[in-house]
Amino acid sequence: MMLNTAPVLLLFHPTTGPNAKLDNTPSRYDFSTGTDKAEPIHAWLTRQLPNIPHPEFRRPINYVKIAITTTAVLGLITFGTVAAPYLLPIIQNRNLWAAVSLIAVLLFTSGHMFNHIRKVPYVAADGKGGVSYFAGGFQNQFGLETQIVAALYGILSFATISLALKVPRMAEARSQQIAVFVWGGVILGTYSFLLSVFRIKNGGYPFWLPPF
Repeated sequence: MMLNTAPVLLLFHPTTGPNAKLDNTPSRYDFSTGTDKAEPIHAWLTRQLPNIPHPEFRRPINYVKIAITTTAVLGLITFGTVAAPYLLPIIQNRNLWAAVSLIAVLLFTSGHMFNHIRKVPYVAADGKGGVSYFAGGFQNQFGLETQIVAALYGILSFATISLALKVPRMAEARSQQIAVFVWGGVILGTYSFLLSVFRIKNGGYPFWLPPF
């Protein structure tokens, strides 16, 4: 039968009658390259036997699937009803959504998806026996570079939020003044380092900010 794979469906065409074929070679349906579903096989048989009546294909009602789906839906509804008083305060928590949104923004603006798409290395050797944390050019980057940039963005965000929201609420003027200088210094130093990183990525960038 010249079988190289199994299972195989062989259709032997009639050799006598109005639908007879001169070539008695059977038609072959290979399950290894096709599918084991009934619908494609029914369609294949219909194409192979075009001039004869074909029974309509109907699947029986799957009562097990209906029972499983109904049970799962009722279980989810019951779980949602019982757990709603405990889950709603968490889901509706503004601080939680703010934290999740901030983390997502920091990840994606720092190039996290670039790492997944390009499969970049975490770090690389600098050719002098050391480690290079930042890759030059805008078409290259390292995994650790993304984390450092995300941390810089996070520090800048936290410092800005503290200056805008927490510092004005301080009752003591002296403490408020110190907090302004501290958070202002944090923003200056962090942004200076971020600019130095940008100059590594773009060697022709002419601007810089002390101390970096």
